[in-house]
Amino acid sequence: MLDPISASARRTTQRHLQSATDALNLMDSTEQRQQPSFVRIVDCLKSGRPVDGYDGERLEEFARLRGIDYDPFAPRMPWTDLAVRATPLTVGSSAGGGYLVDGGLTAPGLIDIFRPFSPLIASGVTVYDGLTQNAIFPRVTGDVTGGWLIAETNSASESPPLLGQIAATPKTWAATCRWSRQLELQAPNLENFLRQIFARAAIMAIDTAALNGPDQLGQPLGLLNAAGIGTQSGTSYSHANSWTTRTSLATANVNDAAVSWLGTPAVRGILAARERGAGDEYIWSANDQVTGRNAQVSTIVPAGTLIAGDFSSLTYAFFGDGFQLDSTPFNSANDFAAGISAMRIMVSVDTFLQHASAFVVVSAVT
Repeated sequence: MLDPISASARRTTQRHLQSATDALNLMDSTEQRQQPSFVRIVDCLKSGRPVDGYDGERLEEFARLRGIDYDPFAPRMPWTDLAVRATPLTVGSSAGGGYLVDGGLTAPGLIDIFRPFSPLIASGVTVYDGLTQNAIFPRVTGDVTGGWLIAETNSASESPPLLGQIAATPKTWAATCRWSRQLELQAPNLENFLRQIFARAAIMAIDTAALNGPDQLGQPLGLLNAAGIGTQSGTSYSHANSWTTRTSLATANVNDAAVSWLGTPAVRGILAARERGAGDEYIWSANDQVTGRNAQVSTIVPAGTLIAGDFSSLTYAFFGDGFQLDSTPFNSANDFAAGISAMRIMVSVDTFLQHASAFVVVSAVT
């Protein structure tokens, strides 16, 4: 087996002879599934030197394969580097079920990375990633009608659809995290911890904007502020009222099988304690369903609010193939003296609603 320096030299030479894709394929399977170290990258950047070694090589290949400029002082990192990786089973070993694992690795997608932290993605939000510039998404504002032909010589009446469009433009969210030298030395799971807190923070910010965004201050227009959303009073909300909500959605031709619910923990508490009828089950069932459809809870939903609809009509558009990681050698004098490290990530995304009529918002649930 080649040592890392020899392997790196071999690939560097090979890049001059073949495409970047082929060069990346020269990495063995173990190298390809290894994640860069956030801590080591931050150590490089805060020292004022470019990211080097395996981390630098892998990130340079990532940029090359996607046709973007590589900046060793502000590297672009793939979404998969936010995924928390568990210690893998030993392939080919009988202990712990190792024979159940193949030798390869399927990298987690963007949805898989964020789903554990996002009730909206779990509810079926549509996700696009890899956008490189402002994007226009078409939408139908009037359906094709057509007509029946009375005889085989008749012509079909012209009834083109009414098409509209939605523009997605990048809106950037950023967050920083600081940690001490002692934590870096003593916490063996610091890498996974950093990935987890940044993935959770990023998707919570995006979910919050997707629901409540004011369409200003750098944020997108949130679902609850969009025109055309169905509304309903939640006063003494009953089982019959929940079916009124479903009826409103069905009348708007929303895909009935795709309907799901989203509410606050307090709303769930109210409906999970209210019987559908005397001696019957509860409106919000123990297996988290309302009217037989999946229901999620989140603290980002405004107080007393319950939302029902087809969440695939809500779209997340991610720009670029990953996130930007930065650190700086110019921390405060106190940070320098205390050995504090800091990193910042930046994510560019937009959210928009394809069909406002796909949702009903129940307010002031009591």
